[in-house]
Amino acid sequence: MNRILKVLILALFATGFLLAPASHAIASDDAKADHNDELATLLTRVQNHYQKTGTLKAKFTENISAADGRKRDRTGTVYYRKPGKMRWEFDGPEPEIIVSDGTELYTYASDLNQVMKAPLARVFKSSAPVAFLLGVGDLKRDFTASLPASPPADGLVHLDLTPKKGGELIELGLDPKSYDLLSMKISDPLGNSTTMRLIDPQTNVALQDSLFVFEPPKGADIVEAPGAP
Repeated sequence: MNRILKVLILALFATGFLLAPASHAIASDDAKADHNDELATLLTRVQNHYQKTGTLKAKFTENISAADGRKRDRTGTVYYRKPGKMRWEFDGPEPEIIVSDGTELYTYASDLNQVMKAPLARVFKSSAPVAFLLGVGDLKRDFTASLPASPPADGLVHLDLTPKKGGELIELGLDPKSYDLLSMKISDPLGNSTTMRLIDPQTNVALQDSLFVFEPPKGADIVEAPGAP
């Protein structure tokens, strides 16, 4: 899975899986004794809140770790509006912008002064991410979910998801008080992983329409993507 697809999947979960306040049952002894019931309750809360969340704005960090030991860290800002509109602004000496207007996806690389354009639905290899992006997804139907046996000792509630039609493991980290999504890690069988963390996420806030309109920089080459990644 390429990096662009990974950040798009984060947008789906960032807006869909910011949970409403709930009890701390997931981390309690009772929850451990009744794993299946607690998991079902958590998934229901996630789905219900997803249906009510229309927009998101947050700062983020991105940490890429390749199987060969290479690493890359970046920061930026993400904006999302359901259905299917998003904007990722990556900071740094070679900034990058990813914009979806709900139909087309644009990726601008400043070092090449090049824009890659592709139909949004074609970017995804499975229907589950597309469904959530367009606002019609069903968590229990589209994903296999579990609570990790040995979650990281970071104070968060953790939930693991795998698309039923195939895809990498998605590990979510939720705030134990508000159940807001604070981190997500996507790992593949080869040992590559991408971890993204949201900072001060704000939901259902007003966002300007212009954020989701891509204006190519002057002189930029626009390249039509030949097919799905």
